[in-house]
Amino acid sequence: MSAENEAVDAAAAGAPRVGAGDSDAAGGGSSRADAARDGADPASSGRPVAGRVLAALRATLAERGLIAPEGAALLMVSGGSDSTALAYLAHELREQGALGAVAMLHVNHQLRGADADADARFVQDLAALLDIPLFLCEVDVAGEVARTGGNMEAVARHERYLAANEALRSMCFHEAVPLAEGRIVTAHTADDRIESFYMRSIVGTGPGGFRSMRYANGPVVRPLMDVSRADLRAYLEERAASGLPVARDEAGALWREDATNAHTDRFRAYVRHRVVPRAREWNPALADVLTRTMNLIADEDDLLDEMAAEVVARDVAPLAGGATRSAAAESAAVPDEGGPVLAGDPGARAAGDAARASGSPAASGADADFSEGFLLLPSFGGVRRPLQRRAVHRLLQAVLGADERVDAAAVEAVLDGFGPVQDGASRPADSAASGIPAPATGRAADAGRTGCADVVRRPAPARPRGGYVANIQGDLAVSANRHGVRVEPMAAFRARRKRG
Repeated sequence: MSAENEAVDAAAAGAPRVGAGDSDAAGGGSSRADAARDGADPASSGRPVAGRVLAALRATLAERGLIAPEGAALLMVSGGSDSTALAYLAHELREQGALGAVAMLHVNHQLRGADADADARFVQDLAALLDIPLFLCEVDVAGEVARTGGNMEAVARHERYLAANEALRSMCFHEAVPLAEGRIVTAHTADDRIESFYMRSIVGTGPGGFRSMRYANGPVVRPLMDVSRADLRAYLEERAASGLPVARDEAGALWREDATNAHTDRFRAYVRHRVVPRAREWNPALADVLTRTMNLIADEDDLLDEMAAEVVARDVAPLAGGATRSAAAESAAVPDEGGPVLAGDPGARAAGDAARASGSPAASGADADFSEGFLLLPSFGGVRRPLQRRAVHRLLQAVLGADERVDAAAVEAVLDGFGPVQDGASRPADSAASGIPAPATGRAADAGRTGCADVVRRPAPARPRGGYVANIQGDLAVSANRHGVRVEPMAAFRARRKRG
């Protein structure tokens, strides 16, 4: 990536373009102060749309703890209506003391020629108007695609977030804010989330896909996901009409339009202009209804993610560094009788304890580095299939990278490395000595449950299928033996086989 980050001081950026008839922001300051004493939002007095949008933004920030008041907020601003509104809203919250350090990042992907340069100039004017430091970054996305053969949108997104992380580190350093309290703030709205929901409905999705977007994903936060694009545009128009200063482009527009957003040969644009409007014809309250639905899905998805993380921590070992587990963990995880180790049983716990004590790669559990592959321990076969799928999806994503799609068929191919316990092999009912009761059924079972172990554990556990081999995702090998089911790059698999 060729990137140049520069903080733009408002005084050095030149005078911003201010719309005709726009007045100084200081006008009417006393009335806003009176409104603040009365408990109203001082920044939105006389602006009903602003009041509604700011209230929704404040509620989302507070309820989800997205940005600490003393933290650092790096705004991703393209110049479109949504991110332009985000800049104004962040400015208002900063002026009210609800946000700490604020900066903006604009990435020019060099894909739209003069229009992209005009976008950058507009964002510079906006940053100067609001007295917000600006990081400017230019990335030759087309050149990077030619070099790597990657997908244009995926490469652009990857480079954009590389630049964002670099800018956030610089911002936190200069603002003396711990990096852990810095956030990359995007302007995704309820509309973006709904579009993603329908896109995934059309092409299919993996575990958690129908939550559509997360309010927070690591340092990236999306505080506008409870606000519609129409409300943000109305907010911008109301701001200009009220006499507050606004930035305008060379044509006098309040935000920049990317003409490619209207091309319905692009999937998102097709969903935005063809699918969503038809759905709104049936239900004008689609945004509110679908947002509530996605949030319900998200709550349950979070619970399943936590359960899957526990499975990964207990029943999976990373292959980072070419090692899997210590000898102590190996012997503890594989019972002498060759039967399955159920999730949560003493054998599985002993394996984890031994690994942690030995300092082997497996010791770090769910926080381990799985980028070089992973080993599903025999105990993984005792986990219910839905949690297995979620855990394997998570693991494959770690191996492939965040920008790669995990195929549903690949997940199933990994799980096919486990097969049913054969007749004569030890089963949970034969394992009274281990302290694990046989799976119970009926009302007695319901009455006797004391935790979620029965939810996680399979009624009919599986064990690794020795000799099983598969190729997934183009360059990953799956193999199974008595020690578990291994997933690794094909080159590593071949080298290991060659060594015998």
